[in-house]
Amino acid sequence: MQIYRVDGESDVSLDKLARIIFDIIEDTSRLMSSILSLYQRRILNIIYPGYKEEGFERRKYTVVISEKVKIEGKELSSEKMLDLLLKEPYVNEIKQIVGPIISYAKKDGLCLIDGSYGLLILGKVKNTELLSLYASIKSLEIFLEDLLV
Repeated sequence: MQIYRVDGESDVSLDKLARIIFDIIEDTSRLMSSILSLYQRRILNIIYPGYKEEGFERRKYTVVISEKVKIEGKELSSEKMLDLLLKEPYVNEIKQIVGPIISYAKKDGLCLIDGSYGLLILGKVKNTELLSLYASIKSLEIFLEDLLV
């Protein structure tokens, strides 16, 4: 999914992005619930006993890519991005998107912030196929953690 504009603005705030991602996760849970077979629902009920309860959300892994970052109207260079985003007040917004931060790195003009429930990539990504594979593996890892706990 690509987001070009929110509320008529081409720049999307971290706060709005966090809300959008939360809504997408909630909506995909409802969508999946409506298309699952009875057998698949039974499997989910075994793995996630609270699956049918209101407000229960299965953990999901998200990858968010942003080609640029602006703070107070100024576009940040990749050298300054991590230093600023990993400090208050921005770090709390980042945590809403990716969960507790596990690691972060700068490489090849990209800034990566890896969290328990997602990956935030800042910069132009050339190959998204590997990201898709990585997200699939991380999702499977989360599922196995839930299964074996």
